Amino acid sequence: MMQSAPEKSVFILEALDVELWCPVLVAKFEVACLDDLRAILGEMSAGDPRLARCYPLDAAEREAIEARFGVGLDLAALGPREVEVRLWRRPPPVREAPYLIHTNFELPLMLEGRKKLAFMYYEYPPHCFPGEDSFDRWVERGILHKEVVLEPFEPNPGSRFDGIRTAYYTPKGEEWRIPAFRQLRAAAEPAGGWNETFERLEGMLLGYEDWQNDWWIASRVGAWAGLALCCTVSAEGLRWIEAAGYRALPPCEGDFLRVTAWRRGDEAELGQQLLSEPEAAALVGFNLPGRAIMDFVDPREGGPWLLPVAHIPHLNGHLLRKVEVLALSG
Repeated sequence: MMQSAPEKSVFILEALDVELWCPVLVAKFEVACLDDLRAILGEMSAGDPRLARCYPLDAAEREAIEARFGVGLDLAALGPREVEVRLWRRPPPVREAPYLIHTNFELPLMLEGRKKLAFMYYEYPPHCFPGEDSFDRWVERGILHKEVVLEPFEPNPGSRFDGIRTAYYTPKGEEWRIPAFRQLRAAAEPAGGWNETFERLEGMLLGYEDWQNDWWIASRVGAWAGLALCCTVSAEGLRWIEAAGYRALPPCEGDFLRVTAWRRGDEAELGQQLLSEPEAAALVGFNLPGRAIMDFVDPREGGPWLLPVAHIPHLNGHLLRKVEVLALSG
């Protein structure tokens, strides 16, 4: 029987307008062998086997990618504006929405009055997020309002970060949305966790229209599912998951649980990579809120990460959905 050719990986080459901090040119291309792209990215791709991170590119790297993969951005058409060129893995499912998702377009949409609230949260240090200077220019001009909230972690000598820093922005006159948004988030846990009602209210505060919120809720591509992660389990671990009603990760041998981020459609590729591990019987997926693992991973990277097995009970207490079997060995 003939074997089908390996599925190609899709990448996005993107030019970002630095002043407005949003994409202005985008080109898609396919990569048959990740090593071809890794050779261009060099050392900055170390530790990222699936090239899942976002990579800022200098002129030489951009030109090498354009020449090797037959893709290009017409930067000359942008005139004198300052741009930053970045490389992304395949776009997320939200790009399929029948309207413009605000992500990466927050600043121009707020300046146009179409977006009423934006928030960016990252671990600190550092005390800034990528592109913050672009937003702050409009705060200084009196067009936007800004508030920053720090949420420290519990003291942990081994943690890379001190806590979560959230920067909130609204157009002038819409400041009330920030405390309303924070109260909405605070109310979720006592009410039994985030759900479709909270998701819809959040969409309204952010400035989405009713029909857009309707599509978002019906599509179930929303972020209330948290971080999508996966790991391999042994045959015994798979039986344990089944016995637990797919509501918990199993205990495992060793000191760490090796996990990586995944997206729908990546199952076959991940299965080929991970099910070759000794004793691996299945690849399982699960969803966690970012804060449940923030002390151990940087969600902006694609993994893999090593999570201490002693924290598996803690992770099980934060699972947002049932554990899903993504692939079986053999």
